[in-house]
Amino acid sequence: MEMRTFHPGEVIFHEGDCGDTAFMVDEGSVEIVKQEGQRQVRLGLLEKGEIFGEMGLVQEAPRSAT
Repeated sequence: MEMRTFHPGEVIFHEGDCGDTAFMVDEGSVEIVKQEGQRQVRLGLLEKGEIFGEMGLVQEAPRSAT
């Protein structure tokens, strides 16, 4: 497992990107958003221990959210 650090406000991946990596929140929080027309809708706020990005691996499909 590789540890990576992201800064507050930094985008980890965008909706539509290739889903080839899953992530786990080790510290802080991660906001998941989806583009709907001209606005972004918050789908969730993930905190320590939660996993995200795994659906791209399972479905072998582009990211469904940012």
